[in-house]
Amino acid sequence: MDKKGLSDVVTTTLIILVAIIAVGLLWQVVKSSLQKTSEGIDTSCISLDLVPVSCTNETADKSNVSVSYQWAKGEVSLSSAKLVFTLDNGDSFVKETSTVPATVLDTAKANVILPTGRDATSVKVAGVVTTSSGKTNTCDASATQVAC
Repeated sequence: MDKKGLSDVVTTTLIILVAIIAVGLLWQVVKSSLQKTSEGIDTSCISLDLVPVSCTNETADKSNVSVSYQWAKGEVSLSSAKLVFTLDNGDSFVKETSTVPATVLDTAKANVILPTGRDATSVKVAGVVTTSSGKTNTCDASATQVAC
């Protein structure tokens, strides 16, 4: 009898090789997707903590407030800070300031003129950091707030 075709050993070997090549190609696609995704993640805001220390009215009509805040933790490139005020009518007012603490545990002070006819009831601080790629990123405001 003349049997023509592939032996069982050759067939099994070819199936295993095709499976290995398919897994390798799939891994390349998954790996490249994971690398692209991880490049877009910035962790600098996770460690940053800016804490408001005080908020005082500087004028009788309460239109000018002075806010002191401390860079409590986070080894980041802090480029500015956003002071997030809650006003007497419940609205928020955000003022960005380039006055930032020089290093961790330092304190900075900023004077802010509020919208006409509004008083600030409290303030939080959000950091603006420069990422390793040179982009600026505004972090979430601190959980800590102080009354004005």
